[in-house]
Amino acid sequence: MGSAGAVATAAILAAIAVPQYQQYMLRSQVSGALAAADPVKLAVAGRRLATGKFPANNAAAGLGTAESLGNDYAGSVEVGQGGEIVVTMDATPPHKTDAKLDSGQIILTPKLDGKTITWTCSGEGIDPKNMPATCRDEPAQL
Repeated sequence: MGSAGAVATAAILAAIAVPQYQQYMLRSQVSGALAAADPVKLAVAGRRLATGKFPANNAAAGLGTAESLGNDYAGSVEVGQGGEIVVTMDATPPHKTDAKLDSGQIILTPKLDGKTITWTCSGEGIDPKNMPATCRDEPAQL
């Protein structure tokens, strides 16, 4: 294969690989934001087990402010009515979120099944293909 063929092959590979890599980066940022909800899920579940009710806000769950619970990709993690957790992505520095995901939300909804709490996951303002596999089904259980 001549140099023109090698260049054409490289261009085709780049046309396939670059979008796939960008997709991977967006999905990893959403997963990173979702990780900020892990300790919040524990707090919400603990409060439900202790009081018999899901907390309606961060304070009732024994947590700090929504902004204090964020991470590199999540600007805030907020507990709402019924123990629902909303993770809001933030592209404003110092956060590292891509602008395509800015203000997108991951919503975790608790459900009591006997003595077990399960979580469903959905998103708003985030392309479903950028959601983690555990959240791509509408709604998915975690």
